[in-house]
Amino acid sequence: MDTATPGGRLVFPVFATLAEFTRELIIIGTREGLAATRSRDRVRGGRGQSRVVVSRTQGSANRSASTRAK
Repeated sequence: MDTATPGGRLVFPVFATLAEFTRELIIIGTREGLAATRSRDRVRGGRGQSRVVVSRTQGSANRSASTRAK
């Protein structure tokens, strides 16, 4: 996009406005999600633990149990 041309100068604020609008929608959605989480008495919120991390911790526990069995 060339902002030196009239078309570029026209499009640039349009993109900025769309980016600002999208940001506001994300903020609203986040606030609604946190309010829903609080209403269910789940204080922590946020993302759950990754499946990869869970499987790694379970795998290390299984390995240590198998080495003790030998």
